[in-house]
Amino acid sequence: MRPSRGIVLGLLLLVAITTALRFANGPIYDDVAVIEHGTVIHQHGRALEVFGKNTMFISAKPVEIVSSVDTYRPIPALSFFVNSMLSGKKLWSYHLTNLVLHGACVVLVFAVLRRWLGGGKLKAAGIGAAFFAVQPWLAEAHVWINGRSDPFALAFGLGAALVLLRRSLSPAKLSLAGVLFFGGLLSKETLLSTLPAFLFLDPKGTLPLTERLKRVAPLALAAIAYLALRLRVLGGMKTHNDPESLKTAIFRGPALVFDGLYHLIVPSFPFVRSLRDDYKHVPNAVFIGAFAALLLLTVFVFRQRKRFTSGPFALFFFVGALAPVSGITVLPWVGFGRYLYLPAAALALVVAQAIARAKLTPRMRKLAGALVALVLLVDGVLLVWFTTDMAHDETLYIAATARRPEQGWAWASLGTAYMETQQWDKSIGALERSVELDPKNPNVRAQLVAILAQQQRCEEANAGALLALDEFRGPEAGQFELTLAVCAASPETAAFRLRRCLLRAPKLAQCRTLLTELLTTDANARAAIRKMAEIMPSPQFDAEWAELAREPEPIDH
Repeated sequence: MRPSRGIVLGLLLLVAITTALRFANGPIYDDVAVIEHGTVIHQHGRALEVFGKNTMFISAKPVEIVSSVDTYRPIPALSFFVNSMLSGKKLWSYHLTNLVLHGACVVLVFAVLRRWLGGGKLKAAGIGAAFFAVQPWLAEAHVWINGRSDPFALAFGLGAALVLLRRSLSPAKLSLAGVLFFGGLLSKETLLSTLPAFLFLDPKGTLPLTERLKRVAPLALAAIAYLALRLRVLGGMKTHNDPESLKTAIFRGPALVFDGLYHLIVPSFPFVRSLRDDYKHVPNAVFIGAFAALLLLTVFVFRQRKRFTSGPFALFFFVGALAPVSGITVLPWVGFGRYLYLPAAALALVVAQAIARAKLTPRMRKLAGALVALVLLVDGVLLVWFTTDMAHDETLYIAATARRPEQGWAWASLGTAYMETQQWDKSIGALERSVELDPKNPNVRAQLVAILAQQQRCEEANAGALLALDEFRGPEAGQFELTLAVCAASPETAAFRLRRCLLRAPKLAQCRTLLTELLTTDANARAAIRKMAEIMPSPQFDAEWAELAREPEPIDH
């Protein structure tokens, strides 16, 4: 067997050993909304719709959430239809797809490293690929089913890099590189900001700028085509909520780079992070220092580019892949490890070249080998650990609360997980802890009082809802009016609260449904609505509900 084939088989075996427990895992996080509760991917005739719609259309999440997220990732979405065709709602094919994807990315990382370093550096390339294969934080991208967008994007991106790393390139090969890059963009938009890195895809550091521009040209054309398609499908290019959020995200970006570097280099227990909550209390001096450090790192990399030719490519690929993620630091959007999937491949290249160029004495070589083996072993154990943490939502969020016990979002997520499994007392306890830590979050407070009302603990529910109404005046107040209606002592009070609910939050469907049922069945409720129309008129509301609130005409016998 050729040495390279042996290394590839070893890498695939390493992937299988460290993540095989994924097949015992259930759906977590967004998986539930797409696979279990979602119906779209199980309507196989709709598969090609992925190319003409916001990718969130495959999710069963509430309409307001789906419409607020701009994603165009047709290739990962299409893969869900394929999985559904193979196994329906059974998860084995979904997990198998992710396992194969991660294995393919590991092999592609090895192939890129081997081509960059040259044929005589197989061991260094193998260690670099193994370093990527067992990174525990990356499990969020390939063990979590719906994290597969990043492995898809990296696989296509590395495929394009492999083509461009050839010495001579025909028009057909250049076209192939562009097609592969386009496939990566259709997998995840993050690949777009890595485009400048491909200008430095030059292992020997000898290619003139004109040649490098010629090689990048098909990728640039692919990017233009993707942007035009995305603009047409999504009807815009939403990148941030407001200018202030964009400024904050840019300010935090360099710190995110070093955050990612640290967690990829230093073995640590992975968990689901909220970057917004982690960065919220970081002093501005740290962010300013990160800017200066990134500038110094850039200067150092370019001064050493003759010796470490991988430096410029790796730097631009690493920073480029993380640049869009800086927006997550200002949003209530959890996740961290999956965003490191593309950057980790760039770091693997630097690790491999450093190993290949190291000149060590035999004794130092043994010590270095032992250190590498120890790091890979620890990372592998942590990867297995995190794979089991992702068995289901409860274990995932228990781990998050253990690592971030002072952050309300983790307790809220745990409470929601308990709610899904109808562990009501545990759900209430976790949500109460979340409210204690983050009392300004109306959604968690609304969820808590709703569960209390559902469990007939109306005294507590009413107290919590009334207190919240003193603090929240906008549309979010409708959720608390709903709880007061559910726990109302009389139909008249329920009608009053439901009317207030719809005046505050006209789109809250549950209030509309309950008021319709109440007016249809109860004369006292109808009378209450008519009286309120006289005392506190609201022309639009009163006109809409006048017919249901009217007393039926007596039947003339």
